[in-house]
Amino acid sequence: MDAATGEMVAGMLGDHYRVVHALRRRLRVYTPVVLKDQERAYLLEILLTKHPSIARVRAVPEIGSVAVYYDPARIAAASLLTLLDRVLGNLTPRPGATTGRTTVQPSTADADETCDTGYCPASGRVAHMAIEGMTCASCALLIQMDLERDPRVSEASVSFGSGSAMIRGRLSQDEIALRVARLGYRVSPMDNLTQRRPSSPPSGSGCERPGKGPWLRAC
Repeated sequence: MDAATGEMVAGMLGDHYRVVHALRRRLRVYTPVVLKDQERAYLLEILLTKHPSIARVRAVPEIGSVAVYYDPARIAAASLLTLLDRVLGNLTPRPGATTGRTTVQPSTADADETCDTGYCPASGRVAHMAIEGMTCASCALLIQMDLERDPRVSEASVSFGSGSAMIRGRLSQDEIALRVARLGYRVSPMDNLTQRRPSSPPSGSGCERPGKGPWLRAC
């Protein structure tokens, strides 16, 4: 990156970031997505370093700073910023959500809803789903955060160890499956208690780059 390009990139604004400093192999941005949120900062580091052109990511949640060290021969600064904005968008909590767990006020329509399970609390139906393709606990966290961003979800809990998710809200199983599939995972209903029992995490459960599908899938 030459001096002119660096000056052009510095100060750029995305939907979820502002460029603070730009060098040939490093970009530093400010983003409110990770500000005071260690969990999201850690997840952002994991997700970004899965990209083959990114060597290292250092997030400082205390000040909302993220430094990305990358190979300019493999990705241009503009493309890197587009990628960064997309990943930050996936981690952004929905408006009005609280960190770590969302709170949704039940509507009067929910109280009259009939659920297939025969149990439908005011906050909506409860769905238990099996999720395939997770390679580490951060995958589960990414899925949970994405589900919690939907205003129709009042509670979501995703377990890497059991490969399962519990979602309470006004989403059908098909809608849940479509949302999770956009992240690159496979979802199927869990129809009995045996399927819901926790299992030991698979061997080699460290974060790995996926062999197929979108790189963002593995965390």
